[in-house]
Amino acid sequence: MDVKEVKIIGVGGFSQNILETIANSNLENAECIFCNTDAASLKKNQSCRILQIGAITTDGSGTGGNMELGKLSAIESTEQIAQLFDENSKLAIFIAGFNGGTGIGATPVMVEIAKEKQQFVIAVVHSLYEFAANDQHIVIDEAIARLRCQADFVLVIDNNKIERNYTNHCYKNEFGTDWYISQFIKMLAFMDSSSNDAGSVKNILEKIKKGKSVYFGYGEGQGKFRERKAICGALKDALSDREDIYGVRNAFIYIRCNNTEITTNEIAVIRHAVFQNSGNVIEITFSIEKDFADNDEISIVIIAS
Repeated sequence: MDVKEVKIIGVGGFSQNILETIANSNLENAECIFCNTDAASLKKNQSCRILQIGAITTDGSGTGGNMELGKLSAIESTEQIAQLFDENSKLAIFIAGFNGGTGIGATPVMVEIAKEKQQFVIAVVHSLYEFAANDQHIVIDEAIARLRCQADFVLVIDNNKIERNYTNHCYKNEFGTDWYISQFIKMLAFMDSSSNDAGSVKNILEKIKKGKSVYFGYGEGQGKFRERKAICGALKDALSDREDIYGVRNAFIYIRCNNTEITTNEIAVIRHAVFQNSGNVIEITFSIEKDFADNDEISIVIIAS
């Protein structure tokens, strides 16, 4: 029996590379599941558990960008989707690109099923490029609004900002959006399985989701003043629909440090920078993960609202 408590579920072709990146990290308490209507795409995945949805509805050939077919595919496969969540699972993280039929059509149905199975549901949604037609943006905005009513927490990733802010961001630019979203997902999975943060995912995100929009930022630094470089990047280069943290009331800061552990002075610098940029009395929660890569790099993820 699968005893993993975190289910990381990719819906549609956009999620495939992200799931493989996460699966290759060997997270102890998380299972990666790739769901798609396209049978050929599913066969290419070697790292994750796979689930074909809508085999009858689409005849295994995908939705062709038709969100109604995506919705009907999930409805057709309701029983199989429900079986993804056993008595041990408690946290479901959905990843979907809202630019195709399967992601935008099937995700809301799958989220509803997960909620019926008593899961705490997080949805990470990737937005379209700037050159998408206006009517597409309207459809996406409406779908995201509906999803916010269903899921416990929704984070909208703006791919335009990743492309703009991280064009020259060393080797990680090769992976683009996939890499940055995978960092956020791995952070959530680590928090959920960490003995120091047991139960904190739900509590933290419940506070943050009360805001109108969520800020998501990522930064990293090495060498002298590494903490300043990392927090500057995390505060300056938003990857979400919210541009900055000014006015936020709650912030969660996740720090991953490599060979050289973070010091109390570095944490103080990070905390001060967040206070200064928020312009408010703000509640800050920290979580720190120890990595064992052979360098002194630290990376910081901020989610705030």
